[in-house]
Amino acid sequence: MHRKIVFFWMTTFFLFGGLWSLSWGQGEKIEVGDVINIVVYEHEELTKQVTVLRDGTIDFPFVEDLPVAGITLEQLKEVIAARLSRYTGGRPLVMVNFAEAYTLSVVVLGFVKSPGVYEIPVGATVQGALSLAGGPLPRAELEKVKVVRGEDDAKQEHIVDLQNFLEEGKVDFLVQDSDVVIVPGTLGTTTVKVLGGVRNPGSYETFPRANIFDMIFAAGGPSEDAAVTRIRLISPGRENRDVNVNIKELLHSENKTDIPLVYPGDIIFIPEKLVTWKKLIGVARDVSVFVTMYYFLTR
Repeated sequence: MHRKIVFFWMTTFFLFGGLWSLSWGQGEKIEVGDVINIVVYEHEELTKQVTVLRDGTIDFPFVEDLPVAGITLEQLKEVIAARLSRYTGGRPLVMVNFAEAYTLSVVVLGFVKSPGVYEIPVGATVQGALSLAGGPLPRAELEKVKVVRGEDDAKQEHIVDLQNFLEEGKVDFLVQDSDVVIVPGTLGTTTVKVLGGVRNPGSYETFPRANIFDMIFAAGGPSEDAAVTRIRLISPGRENRDVNVNIKELLHSENKTDIPLVYPGDIIFIPEKLVTWKKLIGVARDVSVFVTMYYFLTR
């Protein structure tokens, strides 16, 4: 009896509290982060509130595999009714509407472009919070992002590896109200020096997951005389890394993880070829001019 009373009030709240949405919002398209009320008449176990996840799906029986982002509420209602008919033994009466939009207050600190307090939609992730703060700075340590939740004795700290998200896209850590997101990093230079056989040698700003190709092309690309098979990558701050890189081989490699990443403070040196056809032709031209002049002068 108690469960039926609870269900009655839940249904009443969803139906009448969201009446405005039911009247004209059925044609509005669903987006990631939306909160949706779903009511299945005479099936209280199926009446619930769901959030549209990052992949566009919702946690609701028989439709977990269906991306709903981009369709309308009316279309979602029809899909749910059709799929539930196999469970209910007949086409059930389904009503859906957008729940009132709530936001969370999240603090983002550390190595981001614009630290501060941000209002973020319910269901947002740590990545979303960093995006509102302008994104990470070049020397941010994304594998050690800290989320502090609660206060005093109830305080919890979670370490989130956003580097894994950049590499595999598998991190979906949802933030909660009053969370503090801290992005650690290391102080110092944020540039990489690119020297030698490039069109515009100099220092260039790096960024997370930048590789040797990124920085060489930031410097205008290899010059005509560049010895691209004998490039040196020197990292004074990372266990004194000093490796030779053949980018011609890397271009034809099937394993893109072989491409070396670069870090702030690194030095990329592209040597020039000792002898090139251009130089050889130039030398031959100079010799020819000299011989011709000598011939006329000694006649």
